[in-house]
Amino acid sequence: CTQILFAQPWNIANNAEMPSAPDTDPDSVAAPESGYSLTRVINPCAVVTVDGLHFLTDPYLRQQKTLPMNEPIGMRASELPRICAVLGGHGAFDHWQIAPLRGHLPPDVPILVAHRGMQRRATRAGFTNVSVVGDEQQVRISSDVTVTVVHGDRVFGRCTNHYVVTGSSGTVYIGTEACSLDPMRRFAQRYPIDVAVLPIDGLTFAGKQL
Repeated sequence: CTQILFAQPWNIANNAEMPSAPDTDPDSVAAPESGYSLTRVINPCAVVTVDGLHFLTDPYLRQQKTLPMNEPIGMRASELPRICAVLGGHGAFDHWQIAPLRGHLPPDVPILVAHRGMQRRATRAGFTNVSVVGDEQQVRISSDVTVTVVHGDRVFGRCTNHYVVTGSSGTVYIGTEACSLDPMRRFAQRYPIDVAVLPIDGLTFAGKQL
């Protein structure tokens, strides 16, 4: 069945009990080669590990002075494990903080983004392997692990991406900007999903929940 995990301050692994609090030791994020694990950082930002490969979603690793989040950030950039790819779903300030990753990730780490504005910001931050990807594109990360792009909602006129990481151990759906669950429902009608990661922070602006 499909399990939807709304944002919670803990790690979850498919072969381990749920700990009572987050652990930001990079070694603790490592997953067995045959398993998957999810380590939430804040809002849409998480470390998703499938078959031993770590993906970083919508990086937000430094608190904004204006419109700060309603919760602390669970991990610093220096505490990240070895990231095999960055999955950028939305270019809004509470999703796309790419500059703080400079010096913590290799410049040529693969970065997938939803539109050229996000690509430009990543390039300005010094990253050289940034690709704009669209609906149903597939990117092979290893012999067993692929990333599939799912077109998300349009937010403030900008397109967004969801991502599906599939490995031998399971399929993880990452709904970066999940204003609607319709994209995930459409995908789930055709392909099985083992676990879904969706953002919830409760941030509001001008009286409207973002």
